[in-house]
Amino acid sequence: MPDLPKISVIMAAFNGRNLLPAAVRSLQKQTLTEWELILIDDASTDGGCALVSQLGDSRIRVIQNEKNRGLAASLNRGIDLAQAPYIARMDCDDICFPDRLQRQLEFLESHPAVDLVGSNALEFSKSGAALAVTSLPLDHEGIVRKMALGGTPLYHPAWCGKSVWFKRHRYDESFAKAQDFELLIRAAEGSSFANLPDVLLGYRREGLGLLKRLRTRIYVLRACQKNFFCAGRYGRFMMLSSATMGRMAVDLARAVFGVCTRGYHTPYQSRGDDSLRSSCSAQWKRLWNDLFLS
Repeated sequence: MPDLPKISVIMAAFNGRNLLPAAVRSLQKQTLTEWELILIDDASTDGGCALVSQLGDSRIRVIQNEKNRGLAASLNRGIDLAQAPYIARMDCDDICFPDRLQRQLEFLESHPAVDLVGSNALEFSKSGAALAVTSLPLDHEGIVRKMALGGTPLYHPAWCGKSVWFKRHRYDESFAKAQDFELLIRAAEGSSFANLPDVLLGYRREGLGLLKRLRTRIYVLRACQKNFFCAGRYGRFMMLSSATMGRMAVDLARAVFGVCTRGYHTPYQSRGDDSLRSSCSAQWKRLWNDLFLS
């Protein structure tokens, strides 16, 4: 690669063969072409990363973990290898809209005080059907307010930010879940966050079983303890832990009593914005067909 890329995309994959090639192709179709993909193969056994290696794209580096190390450790390894001044996150089962990297790069270059920017997302099912469009807070204050309620109003696979920020605020490798949430609440006070209002990511939404949901909530509580209770910030700890316990109660009610909480995910998402979803659906359908049927 003769010139350094403008953005290093960090992706970790463990047995992601079904959607991984499409995720990578969505990067290859970006309007911004000066990127590199650092794909950390976390000891996969399904051959998905080998398919990516066969694409013959010099911008893609596949790095093999000698053993399964988990998401946080894999992402830290990718951050260490990043060459660009900006780092973007992406998961192996999500899809970028064609102008994602260009829009985020332009925003960061024109807003030098911002460390990390995300975007709204279109949630899709396994079959590719559009399910919902998010409506996330756009400024740092709004994002932090929603985090205080236990949500993560910066979709992890939509992150794009300064490389120096990522290298300063590394993922805590002891967290098997909620790694992004822990990092955000730890870094929030010394950072500046933002979201673009545009829908720039297709986010695969699958129903999580009760045990997986509860496990994630427990790691959120652990993040609260680590960053607030142990630091003597008991008010913040009580607010966030109470909100998380409330979410756990909803999870249990849904599973045990079949309480009708259709569309429940987080209180800051607009699940019924039909006009916004409609405006994205045609573009999404073309993109899906292009990636999977062409």
